[in-house]
Amino acid sequence: MEKRQEELLKQIVKIYIRTAEPVGSLYLAEKIGDVSSATIRNEMMNLEEKGWISQPHISAGRVPTVKAYRYYVDNFVRDGRVDKLAERDLLGIVEKAFGETAVKDLAKLVAEKTDSAVIVAFSTDQLYYTGLSYLFAQPEFKEQSQVTSVSQILENCEEVLPSLLESMARQRQILIGEENPFSVQCSFIITPMDKNGEKGMFGILGPTRMDYDKNIGLINFIHKLLNK
Repeated sequence: MEKRQEELLKQIVKIYIRTAEPVGSLYLAEKIGDVSSATIRNEMMNLEEKGWISQPHISAGRVPTVKAYRYYVDNFVRDGRVDKLAERDLLGIVEKAFGETAVKDLAKLVAEKTDSAVIVAFSTDQLYYTGLSYLFAQPEFKEQSQVTSVSQILENCEEVLPSLLESMARQRQILIGEENPFSVQCSFIITPMDKNGEKGMFGILGPTRMDYDKNIGLINFIHKLLNK
C-alpha cells in the first residue's frame, strides 16, 4: 500500500472508531491539511476498489472494512495504551484478594471502561459474562435483529469457548470479523488466565469499531495481573 493511502486508511479507521459516522473527503482534507479533497476522493476510490473501505450509502462517506481493521491492528497498534487511573483501579481489585470474585470484579470494571462485554472462562468450566448492555448500546446494534443475533451467540458460549481455549497460546489474541467465533460484527480480544490455580480466559467482546489501542492496552495489563 502506498504511503499516502496508508495514512488515509489509518485516519479513516481512527475517525470512524471515534465517531461511528462515515468519513468524508472534506473532513479528511481538514484533518490531514496538506492534501486536497479531490486527491483524497481519488485515493478513497482506490482504497474502496481494493476492499479497504466501503460506502454504506450513495451520498455517504466511507467506513473501514474488516480487512482495514486487521491492517490497522497489525501495523499501527503495538502494546496499546492504558491510563494510570485504570491501572490503579484494576490493580486495587487484585491486591485486595485474588480469586473468582476478584476476576469477576475486574470483568465488571473493564466492561464499564470499554463500553463492551467481557467474557471470562474459569478452569471449572464456569462461564461469566458482563457488560452486555454496554455492547448492545453501541450504534452497530440498534437494529433488533442484530442484537438478537449476538445474544444467541452469547447464549451458546459453552459450545464456542472450549475450542477457543484449546487453541489459545499463552498470549493475547485479537479476533476480528470471521476470526471471531461469537459474531462477525464483533471483535474479541482475549488473554489466557493462569494464576494461583485459576486457569481460563479473559476477553473483551466489542463492536468491530472498538477502540483497539485502549482495549489492547487493557488486555495487556490484565494479562500481567492474571498470570504468574
